[in-house]
Formats: sequence, structure tokens, C-alpha cells
Amino acid sequence: MATRKIIIKGQNHAVNSAITVTFDGVDISSGAVPAGVIDESDVWSTDDTAPVAIVEFEYNNADDTQETEHSLRIEVTAGQIRAGNIWVESTRDAAIANSYPKKFESEFVVDGVYYYTPGCTPPYAGRSESGLPELPERINILINDAEPIVIGSEGNYAGHTFLLSAGDTFACTVRVPAILSTYS
Repeated sequence: MATRKIIIKGQNHAVNSAITVTFDGVDISSGAVPAGVIDESDVWSTDDTAPVAIVEFEYNNADDTQETEHSLRIEVTAGQIRAGNIWVESTRDAAIANSYPKKFESEFVVDGVYYYTPGCTPPYAGRSESGLPELPERINILINDAEPIVIGSEGNYAGHTFLLSAGDTFACTVRVPAILSTYS
């Protein structure tokens, strides 16, 4: 069992935004969203609105030798946010990370913690060889208990952010890959 870090990326659109976040049914965060406020209309009209951490937490993963799945729930209790990708820690050991031929992009290294790249990339990708659809780090997404309707989505919502206002609930299953081990 190891302590793993998770970052939920997104944007804060109101000075009074507050959320309650549960992971596997355990309350891990409740209160004001720490991210700076950006106008919701700026998300699509400027290039400098990259998602930032709206929630960061650590948890003890029962089995780091294989992929595990966990329930995540974000309830917006005030204001408005945009919930995006989920970054899952791969390792804190630079020697392990540097043993791989493809190096981690600096964007996915935060304070000495290496994160898997979210979306339909390894370790989340690779299912298509077996005829299964590619699945990103978050699956089974529901907003207010209904599947979201997203134009241009192929059903897996990789890279999509979801606009949530007070009273809305975002729920999904988070895929947590095995902890990274030395490349061989």
C-alpha cells in the first residue's frame, strides 16, 4: 500500500465557489475553491486559461501493483466551476521516471511528483488492440445523475471540462494505474 497523490484540474468561475469532494465515499475536501477566478467566457476566447488544480489530495491505495477504480464525486455548493482532467501520481522517484525512453513532460512533474498524462494515452490507452474502446483516466461520467451531452465527443470525454453551477454534481470512476516501476 502506498500513498498516492491526485490532482483534479479545472477552473473557478466565481469568487464564492465552494465544493465538496468525496473519493470512494470519503469526504476529502469541502469548502472554497482555491483556484483564482477566471470569467467563464474566457475559457474559449483566450489561450491563457489552462486548467489549474481545483482540488489536490492524497490517499492510500490498497493495491499499487495493478489498476484500481475509485468513485469520485464533486458537489458544487456555491458559485461555478469547470471540472476537467484528473492527474494521478505515477511515482515520486526520479530514477524510476528517468528510466523510461519517453521522458515525462515537465508539465506533468509537480513538486517532485510525476503524474501520468491524462486522456487516451498510456497507461490508459492500449485497449484498441483487443477491440475495446480507448478509455481515459475518468469513465462513467454523470452530471446530476445523467450522462453529459458533449458535442464532438466520441463517448469517452477525454480532455473535456464540464461546467458546473451551484447545486450540480459531477460523478465519475477514476482509473488509477499501477505505480510506475523501473523500465526494463
